[in-house]
Parts: sequence; C-alpha cells; structure tokens
Amino acid sequence: MTVGIDTMLLDLPVRRFLQDPLRILEEIGLRRTHRFLDVGCGKGFLTIPAASIVGDSGIVYAVDVSDYNLSVLRRRVSELRLSNVKILKTSGELLEGVPHRAIDRAAYLFSLHHLADIRKSLETLRTKLADGALVYVLDPIGPRLLGHTAFNWSIRYVSATVV
Repeated sequence: MTVGIDTMLLDLPVRRFLQDPLRILEEIGLRRTHRFLDVGCGKGFLTIPAASIVGDSGIVYAVDVSDYNLSVLRRRVSELRLSNVKILKTSGELLEGVPHRAIDRAAYLFSLHHLADIRKSLETLRTKLADGALVYVLDPIGPRLLGHTAFNWSIRYVSATVV
C-alpha cells in the first residue's frame, strides 16, 4: 500500500496545533450522548476525540473508503478499547450503515473535495441528520498543492432542521 505525501502531512504533530480537534468539536457543540458522523474519517483525527466526548451513551460513526486508513483506525480504536465507535467502509455519497434522522453533529474535515459527487453526499447526509443537527465543513478551495490547497480554507457551519 502506497501512502501519498498529503496523507503523511496530515499525520504531522503540528496539525493538532493548527487544527485542534477538541476545539473543533467544542465549536460545533458536541456533547455527551450525541451521535457524531465523521465523513472521510481517515485515521481518526476527529473520531478518537469525539468518542471521548460523546461517552458510552453516545456513538461515533467513522466513514471512509480507504482500507489503509480504516485498518489504522480499527487498530487505534481497539488499543483504546473504544466501544462507541462504529467504523464503516462506505462512500460519503452513500453513507451506508448510518441510521436515518439520527446524527446530531457531522463533519467533513478535508474530505469533501475527495468526493466524486458532493451534491449527492450532502443530500444523503441530510437524510441522516436529526432535527437541530449541525454540520461542520473545513475544506480547501482554490489552487491545489499536494492534493490540498495551502490557502483560502472554507469553513462552514450548517444548522439543519429536517422537515
């Protein structure tokens, strides 16, 4: 399995300083008992801290299509004995295994631009959100460098009321 340089860059310790996952999860109001969806979870940058926040009475759905990333995440979840993380190999467009109208908070952290059909992903996500859910998107826009852009980040908070 070949790992790209952009994947290696996402693993650097400086990332936690620049994009503190606990601060991100606090900003979106993730709480105990919440159901959190991490779309394009990678190796668990948000998944692992989210599992700690939601506690045993909450659940984290970690979604990715990369066998490599999911295997790393499975190992980490096992080592940490986290029983509240459900790891799903599914695309962001399908979100198979994620229950309908159940998700309180969701995040696309550097993953939206990897999807073949962003509109379909957002439409599918809408069917998964509970009333009052919040979606966090942090994704590059503009010219790309190493698979990601170095400047002009787009941050979006979307409050969802499903009708």
